Parts: sequence; structure tokens; C-alpha cells
Amino acid sequence: ERIKFSAMVVFMILWGTFVYCPLAHWMWGGGILTYGSPHAAVIVPADAPLEVRRAADELVRCVRQMSGATLKVAAVSIEAETARLQAEIVRAEKMLSNPNFVERARAEVVEAEREKLARYRRELDALSG
Repeated sequence: ERIKFSAMVVFMILWGTFVYCPLAHWMWGGGILTYGSPHAAVIVPADAPLEVRRAADELVRCVRQMSGATLKVAAVSIEAETARLQAEIVRAEKMLSNPNFVERARAEVVEAEREKLARYRRELDALSG
């Protein structure tokens, strides 16, 4: 509500590219945060006390959960916005296909609805593609 949708999409693309992808590689692609990875020994030496190794495991788990949860929130936001745009498109198409509305409404109102419909379609295309 308080941020332009296009700005949110740009942020999500940048965040996904520069934050999520490297973290995902580090965690699930055999990188430095992979559980049991030989790279993990650089972070936590094998002879470290048990409490330190547990703390490192907890840190890795937290990073995994936070990055995964953020991605899920972004996906839900995109799905919700897609559903909203589709509903608005259906509403506008129904209104503009009603001959009574088109004939009886002022020309500027009809034109405004056509512009809204075109804008909704552009936003949906941008979101989908």
C-alpha cells in the first residue's frame, strides 16, 4: 500500500539476485554454509568446543530459515498481486462489455475504465513475464 508495486518488484529481483542466490548456493550448493561441508571447518574448526559447533549450526539454520521465509513472503505477495490484477481485469472487462454502461456513462468515465484496464493488463504482463 505504501510502496509502488514496480519498486517492490525491482527490490525483489535485486534481493533475489544479490542476496538469496548466493545464500542458497552457500547453503544447498555445497558452499561454505552446507552442513558437514569441508568449507565449514574454515568457519568452525573441527576441534572447537561442542557449544561453539552447536552455535554455528544454529546460525546456519537461522540464515536458512530467514532467507527461505523471505522468499516465501515475496512469492505470496506476487501471487496475491496477480490475483488482484486478474480480478480487476475481469471486473473492468465486464463493465466495458456492458452496453448500458458504455452508452449511459460519461465519455471520460468510460475512457478512464479503458485506461485502468490497459494499465492492469500491463502490470499483469510485467508481473508474469
